[in-house]
Amino acid sequence: MKLSSNTFHYSLAVTCALLLFSPVAADEGSVSPSIWEFTIEPKPMIYKSGNVTYGNRLFMLPTDDCGVQIHAWFTSYNKEALKNLEGQDIEMDVVILEGENNYPLMNEAYLEYVLDPSFGDLDLLFSIASFRLGNLNSAETLLNWQDMGATGFQMTAPSDEVFDVPVESWDFSGFRPAVQELLTWCKGNQA
Repeated sequence: MKLSSNTFHYSLAVTCALLLFSPVAADEGSVSPSIWEFTIEPKPMIYKSGNVTYGNRLFMLPTDDCGVQIHAWFTSYNKEALKNLEGQDIEMDVVILEGENNYPLMNEAYLEYVLDPSFGDLDLLFSIASFRLGNLNSAETLLNWQDMGATGFQMTAPSDEVFDVPVESWDFSGFRPAVQELLTWCKGNQA
């Protein structure tokens, strides 16, 4: 069974919302930091929750030729302003982090659609912007970035006007094993 893109993203949004409101506690009662993970449900991908806002996700889906499509979710309580930007390229810096250096990947990102998650009749206070960040021809490029000293990714909005927390980052904790699992799965499932 194939899931439509919107069904997949809605399912993932509800799952993330559940995680945000569930007791995921570490030793001190705080949320445990996430690591990169590989999954095949609801679709094959690697993903990681944000270092600043747990509900912000970066995920990479394999293409038929073992490249990757890169997507990000960025949450906001400014629901109306966010909805007005749906379907547009908006100013958003996306960089690869390497120590004190940032290497720009793009300065605009396409806001594909906005999700307004709810539980039954209860509308949540935030919306989720689903960004399409682009494609890489080979998932192995991700491993090359880490080999060259990259430590993570960062997205930054120009202000807090639309995104109340305008900066998010995703470190490379668990990145290599997750990418390797993705590559193994992809190579084993090529047509």
